[in-house]
Amino acid sequence: MGRVYDSNLLEATLPRLELLMFAIFFTSHVFHFILKRFSIPLLVSQILAGMILGKAGLGLQADYRSIMFGIDSDQLFGTIGGFGFQLFAFLNGVKMDLSLIRKTGRMALCSGVLSMVMPVLFGAVTTSIVNSYLGLLELDKLSLSLVMLVHSMTPFPVTCSFVSDLELTHSELGRLGLSAALSSELLTQFLACNAFLVGIFYQYHYQGALKTVAIATAFIILTVFVVRPAMLWVIKQTPEGRPVRDLYISFVVLGALVSGLIFQFIGLNMFLGSLAFGLAVPAGPPLASALVDKFECMVSGVLIPLFMAMCACDNDESKF
Repeated sequence: MGRVYDSNLLEATLPRLELLMFAIFFTSHVFHFILKRFSIPLLVSQILAGMILGKAGLGLQADYRSIMFGIDSDQLFGTIGGFGFQLFAFLNGVKMDLSLIRKTGRMALCSGVLSMVMPVLFGAVTTSIVNSYLGLLELDKLSLSLVMLVHSMTPFPVTCSFVSDLELTHSELGRLGLSAALSSELLTQFLACNAFLVGIFYQYHYQGALKTVAIATAFIILTVFVVRPAMLWVIKQTPEGRPVRDLYISFVVLGALVSGLIFQFIGLNMFLGSLAFGLAVPAGPPLASALVDKFECMVSGVLIPLFMAMCACDNDESKF
């Protein structure tokens, strides 16, 4: 027989999480049912659902906010969302084929580089003009520059999501767009790493920067000369037409999570570590396709919608 507790069921973390998940999925699909007629991707509906269900929407009501956003809710939701996005970055690395840039030619490479460089140039000019007219403080100037740089970037996972929603993945236009986005992503991550290193240098002097460079270099060498050959060995050990052993799949996913932990430890973006580890996975069957088949549904269907909606939930526009 079940027991009846005097305490409120929604005081527990799990029921609140389940209730929020149901609300996010229901609201986002209601929006998508309407917006898909205008070819608007599901991502937009997920963000809108997060804004409505978040702290700047229904969260303005005290009772709703106390139920859905308790003391430990931010940490829990942030952990789940971060875990989901880390796996999403890993899977996107698995699905990336670096030879795609070479196959599509210079047009994709130039488009990808220009899509990053041109917004930065125009943003730098605009930032300089704003600074000269408004006389901003140094901290405000730095914040404005960071905002400009962030808005100049187009993450590869976002492009993948839009291309997939528009059903252009296997078209020539889709391949060209993905190649350009991949080129832009590689340049973006290179610049981001350099920016992190500069920040570490100013904060911890050259010892901290050297430590970060040394560990990152060791990680890349280990990934290229140890991890990737090990994955190629796994592929050779798998008979043609047979699935990869679950033990190997588990080790690969564990490696992706550990890679993110290493990058977090040295002060870089943890998602970059998972993405880099995913790039080491040989494209195509049997290993890459097995990873995508096993985790794509959970990551893209559950964790990433939660991550997108929860990011919008945390935005409290009433404070601006």
